[in-house]
Amino acid sequence: DEINGRTPLGEALGKIVYEALPFCIGIGVAAHILRGGRDESDDDTESEDDTGDKDDGSEDDTGDEDAEADENAADEGLNGTVVDLGATLIGAVVISLPMAPTDEIAALAASLDPTRLLALIGLTLVAGYGIVFVAGFSNQEQRHSQQGIFQRPLSETVAAYLVALGAAWAMLALFQNAGGPWTATLSEVVVLGLPATIGGAAGRLVA
Repeated sequence: DEINGRTPLGEALGKIVYEALPFCIGIGVAAHILRGGRDESDDDTESEDDTGDKDDGSEDDTGDEDAEADENAADEGLNGTVVDLGATLIGAVVISLPMAPTDEIAALAASLDPTRLLALIGLTLVAGYGIVFVAGFSNQEQRHSQQGIFQRPLSETVAAYLVALGAAWAMLALFQNAGGPWTATLSEVVVLGLPATIGGAAGRLVA
């Protein structure tokens, strides 16, 4: 797995990209977490300032406040959706990336008939729903209060599963494991979609 003077350029670049991807994702996640902490501190400071202004007796126009509140709610909904989808994609890639190049995915997919594949899809959806909305992790209450277009248990679970399937297919295609018959590729995507969905659910809890 080492790179030396005899390694072809394409192979060397592929190894570098493969090894660098987890570091890039880790940097992005760390930056998001640290930025979230700073944003919370800024929000607390602004809340204290607003309280002080109200104590001084200043009055705001009610109509302007309602319009601004509606605009902020729409922006928060869109931003929440983007954050959810991005966190799902990152989590899915982090978990599925080490599994995509292995032969176990193809072997498991080949051993499953259509009935078992449907059962696996159902199990994956239940797992994604349970991790985010039932398991009782520390950020679960924050997840329920977060705004977003898909911020409903059923719609969010289905949308996140589709994102996880897309990430699974991309990982298989990246390692040239998605070039067979479409039925075999679909089975492999569904199999890899289980860990990808779990990773996506974990990513949304962190986001």
